[in-house]
Amino acid sequence: MKKHRYTAAAVMLSLSMLTGAAAADYSDLKPHWAEQAMKFAVQSNLMDGISEYTFAADAPATRACLVQALYRMEHAPAADTVLTFQDVAEDASFLTAVQWGVSNGIITGYSDTVFRPGTSLTREQFAVMLYRFAEYKKLDVAAQSALSGYTDASSIHPYAQTAMQWANAEELITGTTATTLSPQRTVSRAQLATILQRFAPMVSYQQRETDAPKPPQTHSYTAFTTKLGDVTRSETEQDLTEVHRATRRYTDGQGCAVEMGHSAAVLDAPAHTAAQFEMKGTSGTVRWYDTAASSWKQQPLTAGTLPSGMYFLRVDGVDSILVTPMTYAARDNGMIEYFPGKNGSLKIERTASGFRFSVQVAALTQGTYSDYLLLTSQQTLIDWSDPSMLSRWANYSLIGTNRWCYNGYYYTAPSTYYPFDENYFYSLPAAHIAGKMANDTDQPASRAIGLAMIDLMREQQNEYGFIPSQAGSTWLKTDYGIEPGYYDTRFNTDFWLANINAAENFGVTGWLDKTRKYADFLVSFAEQHHFTFGPGDDEGWLVQDYWHPNGESSPTHASLNHHAAEAEFLYRMADAVDEDSYAVLADRMVRGIEQSELLWYKPDGDLNYSYKPDGTCSGQDYPYLTYNDLLELQRLYAARHGQENPAIARLLQVKLTWMNKNGVTGYNK
Repeated sequence: MKKHRYTAAAVMLSLSMLTGAAAADYSDLKPHWAEQAMKFAVQSNLMDGISEYTFAADAPATRACLVQALYRMEHAPAADTVLTFQDVAEDASFLTAVQWGVSNGIITGYSDTVFRPGTSLTREQFAVMLYRFAEYKKLDVAAQSALSGYTDASSIHPYAQTAMQWANAEELITGTTATTLSPQRTVSRAQLATILQRFAPMVSYQQRETDAPKPPQTHSYTAFTTKLGDVTRSETEQDLTEVHRATRRYTDGQGCAVEMGHSAAVLDAPAHTAAQFEMKGTSGTVRWYDTAASSWKQQPLTAGTLPSGMYFLRVDGVDSILVTPMTYAARDNGMIEYFPGKNGSLKIERTASGFRFSVQVAALTQGTYSDYLLLTSQQTLIDWSDPSMLSRWANYSLIGTNRWCYNGYYYTAPSTYYPFDENYFYSLPAAHIAGKMANDTDQPASRAIGLAMIDLMREQQNEYGFIPSQAGSTWLKTDYGIEPGYYDTRFNTDFWLANINAAENFGVTGWLDKTRKYADFLVSFAEQHHFTFGPGDDEGWLVQDYWHPNGESSPTHASLNHHAAEAEFLYRMADAVDEDSYAVLADRMVRGIEQSELLWYKPDGDLNYSYKPDGTCSGQDYPYLTYNDLLELQRLYAARHGQENPAIARLLQVKLTWMNKNGVTGYNK
C-alpha cells in the first residue's frame, strides 16, 4: 500500500468545515475496536450519530450515509441538480449530498424514481463509490490487486470488479478472512468510519507534519462507588505528531490506581516511553509466571531492561503490577491482530530514593497501536506465601490467550471465527478474568483491576441490553444464518453475573441498573426464543443460545450449560433487586430441564451438549463446565424452594460418574 503520511491534525483541518456533535457526546463510541476511527469520522464531520447521544457503531451503514461523508470530504460544494427520486424528500438532510453525488457520477439510483437512501451498503458498493470519488478527485487509481487469493472473488459483480481490485490494492478494503473478501457483506458504521479514516489522507490537501503537539486534554469523574468509597476515573488524550496517546486511570481511596495506556500510530512512530512510575525503598523483587515452565520466577530488582511480560514488582513491601505494552492493529468484525515482534519492555533504573520504571513502547507502524496495563499501590497486594495466590495469579495471565486492551477484553480467536489469521484475537463480552476477580473478596489487586475492567466493559452494552459478539462465526453463519454482532447468551450472562458479584462482594450496587437492563432483555428474549415442553402449569422452556437483531437468523439450539447459567443469573438477579418475576422465569427454565431430562443422557454415560431445533439432543459436552453450572443452579433452586430439584440431582450424578470414570478433575464440589 502507498504510505499517505499526514498527521491526524492535518486530515482534521482539511476536512472540518461544519460544527457537529463532538465525539464525546456519543455514549457508545467506546470501548470499541473502531473507537479512534469513529472519533475521527465524527470530529472531521464526515459522519453523524443516529441520535444526539448514539453513534450506533455496529448498525449497517447506508447509501445516504456514505454519499454524505464523501460530500463533506469535498467541503460540501453547492449542488442543485433536479432529482426525480421519489424516496428522497426535499427536506432530507442528505438531499444536497445526493444531488452532488448524482451530478458527478459518484452514485446512481436504482431507477429514475428510486434511490433507496436507507438501503444497507455492501462492501463492493462501498468500493465502487470510493473508486468513483477517487476518479472525480483525479487521483491515481492504477493500482490493482489480482484478488486471486480470495476464493469468493468470482462473486464480485462485474460493475464492481475494477473498484474492488483498486480498493484491495490500496488496503482500503481487505479480506474478511485470509481467503475471503465477502463482497456482498453489509458494511457497519464502524467499518465505514475505519475505511474513511484510511481513505482521508489520499484526498487531503496539505501536509502538517510539523504541527506543534496539542496539550493533553483530561477529564475526571466518579466512575462508581464501592463499600470502601468512591473510585475516580480520569481520561487523558493527546495528539502528537506521530502518535495519539490516551490514558485511563482508576483511583480508589485505598491507594490503588489502575492505569490503562494506549499509543496509536498516526504515522510510523519510533520507540518511546509511554509511562513512568517510581517506587521508593532500598531493595525489591520482580516476579513473573513462566508459562512454558509452568512455574513462578523471581529475581532481585536491578537496573536493566526486562522483555515483554506481566510483572509483579515489590519494593519494601509495596506492590505494583505491570502488563508491558503489546502491539495490535484493528481488523474487521472487532478482531485485532497481535504483532509479537513489536512487544514493549520495562526499563528499570536505580534512583537516590528507590527505583524508576519506564514503560517502553516499541517502534510502531502507521495504523498499529500498543496498549499496557499498570496497577500501582501503597500497600502489599498479594500474599505470595499463600499457594492459592500463586495458582490464582497464574490463571489471571493477560499475556497469553486472554488480553486486556484499552478498549476492552480479548481472547485468542478460533479458526471458526472470521476474519481469521494467525495471532488474531476477538472481543470477548464475558471478560472471564475480570469476572473471576469480582469474586476475590480477599484481594485488593483483584478488586482494583477487576472492577476497572468491568466498568469499561459495561459501556459495550447496546440499546437492546446485551453486549454483542462482533466477530463472525462460520458455524453460526452456516447453521443458522447468524451474522457478526449477535447475542451470545453465555458470554453475556457470565458478564452480568460478575456485575451482581461486584455488587454483593464490593458494594457496587450502582451497577445493578445496567444489569437489570440485561435481565429485562433476557426475559423478553426467552419469551420469544424458546422450545416448549410439558402442558399447562407444568410447561417448561429451553431457551435458545444465540440471536441476531437483524431478524434474519433461524432458531438456534439450546445448550444445557447456557440454559443453566441463565437460570442461575435470574435467581441471583431476583435476590439482588428483590424482583420475583426473574425467579418465575428461572423456575420455568428449570421445568424445561425437568421435562426434557431423558433427552440429555448419552449412551456412553455423558450428557448431550444441546437440544436441537429438530427435537433431538446431541453434541459433545464440556468436561466439567455443565456440571459446575448445574451444581450452582441446584444450590440456588434449593435456597428458594427449600429442597433440591430431583431432575437436576440425577443429571449431576450422571455427569459426576462420567467425570470420575474419565479422570476429569477441576470441577466444583
